[in-house]
Amino acid sequence: MTPGLCFRWARFLIGCVFVASPLLAQIPRFAMPRSDANLASLPQANTFFDVIGRRAAVLGRQKGNFELWIFPFQIVRQFELQFQLADMPGPAELSRYVTRIETAPERTTLTYSHPLFLLKQHIFVPVDQPAVIQLLEIDAYSPFELYISFLPSLQPMWPAGMGGQYAFWSDEVRGYILSESRRKINAVIGSGLGQRRSSSPAHALSQRPNLYSISVHPDSVHSRFIPILITADFESRESCLARYDSLMQSIPQAYERTRLHYRRFLDRTLSLHGTPLDEALTWNKLAMHKGFICNPDLGCGLVAGFGPSGAGRRPGFAWFFGGDAFINSFAMTAYGDLEIVRQSFEFLIRYQRDDGKMPHEISQSAGLLDWFGDYPYGYIHGDTTPYFLAAVANYFRHTDDTVFVRRHAEAIRKAYRWCRSTDSDDDGLMENTRAGLGASELGSLREASGVDIFLAAIGVQAWQSTALLAQVLGDADLESDARRWFATGRKQLDRKFWNAEKGHYNFSLTRSGKPNPELTAWSSFPSTFDLLPEDRARRNLQQVASSRISTDWGSRMLSNDSPAYAPLAYNNGAVWPFLTGFVIQALFRQHHALAGTQALLNLARWISVDAPGVMPEVISGEYFRPLETSVPHQLFSSSGFVAGLLRGLLGLDIDAPNRTLTLRPHLPPDWDELEVRRIPLGRDHLSLKLRQTVDGFQVTLLETPQDDWTLLLQPAFGAFAHVREILPKMPVFEERTESDTHLYFKIRTKQVQKVQLTVDEPLRVWPYDELLEFGQPNRQMKVVSVQRIGDRTLELVLEAPAGSRKWLRFAATGAVAAEGADIQDGRFLIDFRGDNTHFVRKRIRVKWMERSNSF
Repeated sequence: MTPGLCFRWARFLIGCVFVASPLLAQIPRFAMPRSDANLASLPQANTFFDVIGRRAAVLGRQKGNFELWIFPFQIVRQFELQFQLADMPGPAELSRYVTRIETAPERTTLTYSHPLFLLKQHIFVPVDQPAVIQLLEIDAYSPFELYISFLPSLQPMWPAGMGGQYAFWSDEVRGYILSESRRKINAVIGSGLGQRRSSSPAHALSQRPNLYSISVHPDSVHSRFIPILITADFESRESCLARYDSLMQSIPQAYERTRLHYRRFLDRTLSLHGTPLDEALTWNKLAMHKGFICNPDLGCGLVAGFGPSGAGRRPGFAWFFGGDAFINSFAMTAYGDLEIVRQSFEFLIRYQRDDGKMPHEISQSAGLLDWFGDYPYGYIHGDTTPYFLAAVANYFRHTDDTVFVRRHAEAIRKAYRWCRSTDSDDDGLMENTRAGLGASELGSLREASGVDIFLAAIGVQAWQSTALLAQVLGDADLESDARRWFATGRKQLDRKFWNAEKGHYNFSLTRSGKPNPELTAWSSFPSTFDLLPEDRARRNLQQVASSRISTDWGSRMLSNDSPAYAPLAYNNGAVWPFLTGFVIQALFRQHHALAGTQALLNLARWISVDAPGVMPEVISGEYFRPLETSVPHQLFSSSGFVAGLLRGLLGLDIDAPNRTLTLRPHLPPDWDELEVRRIPLGRDHLSLKLRQTVDGFQVTLLETPQDDWTLLLQPAFGAFAHVREILPKMPVFEERTESDTHLYFKIRTKQVQKVQLTVDEPLRVWPYDELLEFGQPNRQMKVVSVQRIGDRTLELVLEAPAGSRKWLRFAATGAVAAEGADIQDGRFLIDFRGDNTHFVRKRIRVKWMERSNSF
């Protein structure tokens, strides 16, 4: 008997077994341990959810309707469950009975509650397989028929297309096979048991849903799962069917591998414990980690985001974006997903253009067409290449990976040469007219731009980053050239963009060289790299912290008093969480911790108010809800929060080549204690505990690296703080800014395990965390500025809606007096009187005294 005949005969026998003994196609229920990371809520019928693996994805709505992808193909759409009781004339949608959605790192569970049965639909995507698996856990009082309904698609991701698809029922697999004329692209959807309930055209896909049903009997399902398995293969039908059989026999093992993958990821990366932001950090790490996708034609790299594809087969931004990957790497290196960062960089380097320009975006269907030749998007952005240089330097500082830098020396040199070629007037600033898009992709801001502040700033940072990489390469000429252009560019960035009249940095220089004086959140970006003079950077951030830019849910791209402002416009007024992340980092670096903390707390809410565990791409500039066109799971939105938290609030800076870790924590006064576990130090890590009391600050090392590292600690205190004692005794320095006091001291991790500071802290002032309601307008109080005046007075500039009354908390060791606010119940009450519908600005002064006094 030939091998092919044996194979077909074996498949026939297996099919016969399924018919005779359907229990063999069911799986004994196995434990699904509850993860420490778990989100559960009432479902919002039309709100997005997803389940993502390296090679497949479920993208759907919480009512239980979704599409399934095996990258780069959409396999089915409008997948849903239906049911039919004995007295019903036909099947009915189960979606009306969905009562709960529960999200864990490895799965999502939808619970359907009917008066006669309870059904839990556990959906997971094996992390290492091109498959989607659903496990139906059913408890029933009486028998019913369960229907699986879907529209077959088998279409590649935008912009590729394919014809000749068809679907047919296979009695051998008790499911549907989807294929095309060559029989090369194939997919299977089945349960190993069931009956066909729909007919299919012979040589085309049906325009009506394909159906099959499974008879549910209470006695046969109470201890078993009913599986629904979808898989695909893009080489042959035989290999697709073999994969289907193999997966069907190993579902418990696939689930356990997936569960352990995410548990180990969380166990080996940085985490926080003891703060209101712990859970948001966990879920935003997962949201970014799940963006690492493997495409059978292109390789593995970071995509930009996920969302429903609609009619265009564009599932959000689930294709590879260079700029997004480089931006996200600054957050990912901070929490320690270093291998994913390295692989993502190497993926993008493979597609570097001959002249050195890095790719902006690569569709997942690029292996099926001439993506770079026929479409204009591949290299359309100018900021991607300088961000590559900045990101590689940042990766090196976190890892000391000299092998990586030297292996890609030519890519680094080519990228630098290309960036320098876009500076036509030798002012050290890259130009949009030569490089491509930067801060704005459409609208009036783009149309006027010759050099925008984002491209100019990341170009300047690229010169500095190249100087560092040139040191590693031993290229003295390259290092000298890059340092020269860094000094030139940094000076010209300030000179050409500063608007002395308005007190902020302009958005751009127009093509004619004239300034475009619009106030945008982009003006904060250079401060994330300390590229601007501190006094001007602080003045600029006061404008950004005002209600002109700041909303309760993030930073508008464009000020709301601009004639070009439109709250739904992609680049002219909507709120971007990723851009808010730059603002947050800048606020903390310029010691405006009150506004930075408020923005972080607000971003953290996204993991539970909309799509569970993820953050949206873009939000209305006027109301707390995403745009209808927003991608609901956008990686760089999560990156904005994570970088704002780790690089901003904690002030985390890792210098692995010099074995130095710096922390500049700006802890809110009401955070008593927190642990920062597994700070990544190259191939090692460090864990510590920070504790603050009324009169002190304590640092305890919980885990230390094998090598001896220097830990530089620069905690921030109130504007009038003074250190009295440090134990063990060591040098400690104080630095006062306009709004706070920083203490500087350093320890060796092999020599000191615990440091105790005694600090006089006469006055701290901070706002309440005001809760957000989905859909609400902008109404929180904004802390525009905080400034110390003399030795005893603190001045705060605040904004809030006209007619509102807001509270400020304070802690003081003596009596206090206030000008512009009342003191009630140990708090400041500020009355924002006004007869308009806009925000009102108030200036208050708080004075602390050792005995009762007043202004």
